Amino acid sequence: GLLNRRGLSAVCQALRQDDAPLALFRFDLDNLKKVNDQLGRDQGDQRIRQFSHLLRSHFRQSDILARLDQDEFIVVMKKTARKEAVVRKRSTKSWRGRTAR
Repeated sequence: GLLNRRGLSAVCQALRQDDAPLALFRFDLDNLKKVNDQLGRDQGDQRIRQFSHLLRSHFRQSDILARLDQDEFIVVMKKTARKEAVVRKRSTKSWRGRTAR
């Protein structure tokens, strides 16, 4: 699973000790409230699980993935060169507009 806000906070405290470069990505699932209201929370939860799986498949095992709020996600790529971060960002954009089945 993904870290929650408290887990991310603890990891960020540890990262402050490290001087390595990192990249931070913030994702927001559009229309999640609408999905919950119109299709039910089970469908909303399914979309969250699918997006979590997508994040796991596009980022390294060493990266930190967290769900901050109902529809907000954060990824911290530790020890990352800028070029690698840009490539990762582009690959995750491919999910935009997909619908859960």
